[in-house]
Amino acid sequence: MRLRDYIEKIRSENCRRTLMIKYQSILDVDFKLPENIDQLCLILNALSSDIRLLILYILAQLQEVPICLLASMLKKDETLISHHMKHLKNLGLVFERREGKFRYYTVNYNKLSEALTTLTKMFKVKTSC
Repeated sequence: MRLRDYIEKIRSENCRRTLMIKYQSILDVDFKLPENIDQLCLILNALSSDIRLLILYILAQLQEVPICLLASMLKKDETLISHHMKHLKNLGLVFERREGKFRYYTVNYNKLSEALTTLTKMFKVKTSC
C-alpha cells in the first residue's frame, strides 16, 4: 500500500490536505504493511488485558494449567477465566487439551514468537554506513 493511499483511507478531507502539503515529498514512497498486520493488532489487543497477560505468564511458568487452577490463582470466577481463555485460544495463543471434564491450556510459543518477530521488524531502525 502506498503512503498516499493509507493517508486517504484514514484521514478526513481537511486533514488530508494538510498532510499532503506537509508530506508531499514522501507521498509516492511505497508504504508496505506486514501481511499479518490485522492478526498482530488482534494479538496486541489481547495482550493489553492484564488478566490475559497474567494468564499467559502463569501458563509459561507452569507449562499446563486447568481453568480451575488459573481462577484460583488469579482469585477470579472460572467463567471469567474461561471467557479470556476462549479469546486467547481463538487467536491461537494457547493450545487446549481436554481430559475428562477438565480443559488444560498451554502457551503457543510459535504464535507469540511470530507476533514479536513481526513487531520487531516493523520498528527496526535502518542504519546507513
